Amino acid sequence: MIRALYIPLSIAFLFLFACSSEEKSDKNADPKEQKEPKTEVEVDKVRIYAGQPGSAQRPIFQWKLGEAKPSGLEPRLIEYILNQIGVQYEYVANYPIDGYGDERIQAIATGEADVSIQGITITEARKEKVNFSDPYYVDGLGVMVMSTSEFSSLEDLKGKKVFAYRFSTTYKWAKENLKDCQVISQEDVGLGSHPIELIRKGEISAYMSDYSGLKREKANNLDMRIFPRKFTEEKFGIAVNKKYPKLLAEINKVLEKMRASGRLDDFTRGFEK
Repeated sequence: MIRALYIPLSIAFLFLFACSSEEKSDKNADPKEQKEPKTEVEVDKVRIYAGQPGSAQRPIFQWKLGEAKPSGLEPRLIEYILNQIGVQYEYVANYPIDGYGDERIQAIATGEADVSIQGITITEARKEKVNFSDPYYVDGLGVMVMSTSEFSSLEDLKGKKVFAYRFSTTYKWAKENLKDCQVISQEDVGLGSHPIELIRKGEISAYMSDYSGLKREKANNLDMRIFPRKFTEEKFGIAVNKKYPKLLAEINKVLEKMRASGRLDDFTRGFEK
């Protein structure tokens, strides 16, 4: 009898020991090594629009000719997000643009891209064509003038020519709020004319754009000056094809985790440098 009981008790002891050891092992496992469940989204490989080869808006992005993809703050951000989701990606190169429309939105609307990231302000009008992620950065509209000019406020610009790109939120704001100014765009001066050169030639008095963008422009154009305040609040979002709500939801989950951990600030603090 004693021998007959010994075998089952030994087996039971070994079973309990194994279960206890496995549970202890799970509790002590390195969280970095624990695999997240595979995310299910609507697309296997995400096509990203983030600028054109041969162009740059440092440090936001730059895409050198001959390179497979761009580099910079926003490419780094979207790549990190998609890697966290667990989907492959590729960049859309040489999307045809006419210089008048907003290729960042058009690339998605025409089906050439699945997501777009390039300092895109979230607006109701754009939401009719694409979905937007939660904001990843908040900018505002600024004003650039010659450093030697006497202009220091919007009041000083009454009766003057102010440039803003027509596809931008800046143009709409300027038309609505600068009634006493002549607001012009690339259609009025030609596609090859850069607004900073137009200021130097005296053809316009001021250039309005995102404050962070103007600050970066000023770093390379020391004869320019920026008004010391932002006139609006511009929330930048990642544009996503409306066909992919699951992808959008996963992008927002990653952004929320990045915001909570402070990592999002690490990615975007270079916007105004």
